[in-house]
Amino acid sequence: LDPSLAEARRALDELARAGPTGKRARPPAQKPPPPAAEPSPPLAKRAATPAPGYYLQVATYRRARLARRELANWRRLGISARLEAWRDPAGRTWQRVLLGPFPNVQAALSRGRELKDRGWIRAFRVVRRPAAKGRPRR
Repeated sequence: LDPSLAEARRALDELARAGPTGKRARPPAQKPPPPAAEPSPPLAKRAATPAPGYYLQVATYRRARLARRELANWRRLGISARLEAWRDPAGRTWQRVLLGPFPNVQAALSRGRELKDRGWIRAFRVVRRPAAKGRPRR
């Protein structure tokens, strides 16, 4: 293990033990994975329909740039993440950051609690995609 990497990990562990600082918790920086064989397509060209299952909503942003930055952070950690646009009752567009899919609610809740215990997220919500028929999508 590279000495500077070991030192960085120790510093991250100390920060995690320090407790909340009043700022939004962010995933710790880690070594990026090796580059993929093919670059991923731009967000606009990706499939609009998510894979069926349960997702953790870990953040929501009005600014797409901030949502894309958070999405990139999760992906650098090797965690499957996606964005979902939605409109509030006032007609404003928001970007949700979703982690998953998970096969069932229990798996999603377990992962959400784990991320919260690590201090990587402050709160989360489990959502089903595609939404169940006959139920309003929130």
